[in-house]
Amino acid sequence: MSVFERNPYEDQHGLSTIESEVLWEYAKLLEHVKELSSRVKEMSEEPEQALVSQLRGLERKMGLFRASVWAVINDQQGLESGSEGGSLSGTEGDMTITH
Repeated sequence: MSVFERNPYEDQHGLSTIESEVLWEYAKLLEHVKELSSRVKEMSEEPEQALVSQLRGLERKMGLFRASVWAVINDQQGLESGSEGGSLSGTEGDMTITH
């Protein structure tokens, strides 16, 4: 029988009703603390690997995002420098920018 269902101290003849109630509350509190401790231990051990793998995926995506942004910035700078006085060489098919 669970400590939450029945007061294990109610049949103790040396205890008053209030003392048995207080001891029962302490017993219930102890069970809650044990459960909390167990869950904290589980959370501190297991999710570490899952979190690391999720962070690796996020790191990969951020790397791709940064590379994409860098490519867009370089393309924009190339277009701006090409329109600011640079000229394309006259050879057909040659896209070399000259200043």
